[in-house]
Amino acid sequence: MKTASDKPNVIVLMVDDLRYDCIGAAGQTRFLDRYRCADRLQTPVMDELARTGVFFSQAITSASNTPPSIAAMFTGCRGPVNGVRSLFGGPRIPEVRTLWEHLSAAGYDTAACDPHGFSEINGTLDGCAHIYHSNWATERHTSLLKKLAAELKPPFAAYLHLWDVHIPYGAGAYPYGLHQPFMNHLQHMLKQYFFMELNASPGYTNIDELRENWMDLWHKHWNKGAMNPVESQAPLYVDGVTAFDKGRLQSIIKGLGRLGMLDNTILVLLSDHGETVNHKERSVEPLFQHSCFPFEGLMRIPFIIKAPGMLPEGKTVTRQVSTVDLAPTLLDLCDVAPQPGHAMDGRSLVPLMLGRDDSDSVAYCEHCEVASEFLVPQFQNRCMEERKNFEFDWLVFYRALRTPQFKYVECGEPLTQHDLDAAPYDFIRAVNRKTKLIFDNEQSLKEESGLLADGVHSRKDLIDEALVHVRTAMNEKLYDIEADPDELVNLLGLDREKFGRIAQPLKMDLDRIYDKTLRHSGDKACFSNKTPEEVDGLAHRLRGLGYID
Repeated sequence: MKTASDKPNVIVLMVDDLRYDCIGAAGQTRFLDRYRCADRLQTPVMDELARTGVFFSQAITSASNTPPSIAAMFTGCRGPVNGVRSLFGGPRIPEVRTLWEHLSAAGYDTAACDPHGFSEINGTLDGCAHIYHSNWATERHTSLLKKLAAELKPPFAAYLHLWDVHIPYGAGAYPYGLHQPFMNHLQHMLKQYFFMELNASPGYTNIDELRENWMDLWHKHWNKGAMNPVESQAPLYVDGVTAFDKGRLQSIIKGLGRLGMLDNTILVLLSDHGETVNHKERSVEPLFQHSCFPFEGLMRIPFIIKAPGMLPEGKTVTRQVSTVDLAPTLLDLCDVAPQPGHAMDGRSLVPLMLGRDDSDSVAYCEHCEVASEFLVPQFQNRCMEERKNFEFDWLVFYRALRTPQFKYVECGEPLTQHDLDAAPYDFIRAVNRKTKLIFDNEQSLKEESGLLADGVHSRKDLIDEALVHVRTAMNEKLYDIEADPDELVNLLGLDREKFGRIAQPLKMDLDRIYDKTLRHSGDKACFSNKTPEEVDGLAHRLRGLGYID
């Protein structure tokens, strides 16, 4: 067992929204070639990290949006176990310990830069001694790095959440890179889709105001899945990745080196999720969508671990791994035993990196919806301006299980025996939420439960009706991602009997994961332990990042 002074430091760089195929080291050009972006992508810094570290070519996220994805990374447990299921989800189940709690107990000094505040308030960063709320849209990173170098004592573990690739896309959306291409693109989009003129001269330089206007439009239109054609968004997105790599990321790596923070340090770079090219939903043209449907562009992420003297250099691991593997891997590399608590779902990847293992990780991903009355701007009005604690409803929109060849997806959740035996009102509520994916309408719930109680409808009738809805909507899907990488053909729709034999064991694995759920969607999620001041602080940070108005 290593003493505290012998243990390596840890730095995790999490690049929000970075697609797996948008770093050169991945060698994946299908997306780039299709949308004529290959000549725009340059990622020398990330490529160098891959060349000198271990690159995972099939790394899969555990959730489709940021807070639950980060919670899975830093607890080693999937959302059904750790309790953080949605964008405003949580709080973390206390029995599920965080990476920071494990490392702090072993003598590590711990720090995190959490720009939006989600991960702090949902409990993912419990155990961090230092938490900073740097907003990458308006602040430079150099002051934060100097602060980390001055305040952290070895061995330390630090997490930096990097925002540059996130919507709004473009090389000029953040301080590093030219803002003019971003402004030109915004002018074009406003004219083409909204018949509006941008109130700015060619020499306009107020990038903060430009971002604010863009975020307002995105929340009202793009984020609703209505106006984000991939042909216009993909080039801008790739420009932003190039600007980030050659700008802020390069400066961070050099700054960490100058400050001596890379000595005896494990350096990790990964993403929370990618971005989706949606060929099928709600549009006749492909859409470039932010964190929703479980297509490959969202589920697959870049993942690099560099640990000189501990791990091989320039190795590519082709086996499938998951973001829940991050925490147990770092604990293994640091020779730190986990604190008592709930068992992790993930595994250490050290044997895989050292060539002692050749197996795939279980890759589970989910997306949970929040009831519309708790989203922007209602979420702000109810929980922020009134200085109330969080309390909201959510439901499981989809659950997916991926193998290197197949992906099985189910929308909704299975009904449990508890649901089937519940009183009429709760039974109908569970059927609507779990099979029809409908949030509560109090009037219809009361009417249906009255008909059920009076014997006009039977429970079997209502379940049969729900199952017809599910089958009609094709809410059970199986894709051959090797033969059909765009996931256009649902094999269960072609031949359920033939391909059902492939889907059945995947469904059983999915149900086994679901059976471990510690907090179900019927339960209200709340943050009763947060003060109004803490909620107000989160509101301030979310406004600065464009999540709320």
